[in-house]
Amino acid sequence: METKYIGNLKSKEFHKADCYTLKNTYNTNQRPFYSKKQALIKGYDPCGHCLDTKKKKQRATGTKECYFGHFYGIFNGTSTDDQSGILVNTGQQISIFVRLQKTVFENDSWQVVPVQQHKVAITCDEIDFQPKKTDTNGLAEWHYTIPANFEPGTTTIRVNTYIQKTLIWHGNINTLSFEVPQQIEIVKNEPEYFEQKTNIIFKLNSDKKIKADIYRGLSENKFSHINNLRNFNDGILQATDNAVLQWDGTIDHGIRKGKAVKKGTYKIVIKGENGISDRDELILHKRGGITGNVFAEPDLTEEYVSGIVFLQNPFSNKTKTDLNFVLKKEATVSIHIQHVNWNFQGMCVKQFIKNEKLKKGIHSYNWSGHNNLGFPAPLGEYKVRIIANDKTYVKTGLWKKAHWNL
Repeated sequence: METKYIGNLKSKEFHKADCYTLKNTYNTNQRPFYSKKQALIKGYDPCGHCLDTKKKKQRATGTKECYFGHFYGIFNGTSTDDQSGILVNTGQQISIFVRLQKTVFENDSWQVVPVQQHKVAITCDEIDFQPKKTDTNGLAEWHYTIPANFEPGTTTIRVNTYIQKTLIWHGNINTLSFEVPQQIEIVKNEPEYFEQKTNIIFKLNSDKKIKADIYRGLSENKFSHINNLRNFNDGILQATDNAVLQWDGTIDHGIRKGKAVKKGTYKIVIKGENGISDRDELILHKRGGITGNVFAEPDLTEEYVSGIVFLQNPFSNKTKTDLNFVLKKEATVSIHIQHVNWNFQGMCVKQFIKNEKLKKGIHSYNWSGHNNLGFPAPLGEYKVRIIANDKTYVKTGLWKKAHWNL
């Protein structure tokens, strides 16, 4: 049979035998066909120069679609396209947007069109966002006002579009996060090792009523109330970075009312009206006692541990946290983690070291959220106890939370 058409193995097009474009095609790349039907069955498109192009257009319109997504938020008036880790206070609004588009071949060219009425879901541990469908512009949006009892820390949001085809995200971003600062933060007390009076310096992120109490340390992790510095009915304090409460070092109730407290460990707790997220506490150290107007000699007991912090916080089974602290002098150290509702008795959740000699400096220990047996520890708040040369330091406020499936 006579060869009427020639196919190009590389371009997957077929041509008439006398088509000028074949002059640049190597013989090894040519394939003979005896009819158009034979060439089309083999998956070749007709040449746009010497043959009808309708078949070629049909192949182009069948090209695999490509989707594009833009996931972004407006937090505290700032776009996540411009900045990450944005601070958002309670009472402020966050807005989240998902825009979906796809490419289609229309009118002999590729067009970008919105994906309409497509279900989009965003997931978050702290906020229950309901799924929505995109509008005529391919946009779905959510708005949420941070309530007063919202837990401080980093909140992460993830998007799910249920698109099974190729999906390219703007900036390769499909998760967002924002930071809610602690509503009450005790900065320090001055003087830190006080003999009679001390000033408690703290921050308020919003105007609020507060309650402030002093507790005496009876034994490890056990405290008894001895003084009320402020009540909710004392009025509203303005938001400030340098609010001050003064404690004169005395007891305000019971048989020892008006008496100066003895040297030892005390705790100040300041809280608002919005639950566990609206509070902070600090350990205080009183040196000497007071007898009449005569000051006792100050207690010069050495301090070993400072700067205890958790990074990251909160964390989950799919992430990890680092315990960092500063050891001021070489000491024999034991460190372990316990749930905040449990006493440091019996088997701890996670023990890092026991009676190990550490040098002066910064130390860091990584925790994956698993207990000593290798099983995931329960969700909730945890605390760390560091014992250095028989002196105990406890830090609370480490949160383990649920995490979405990656």
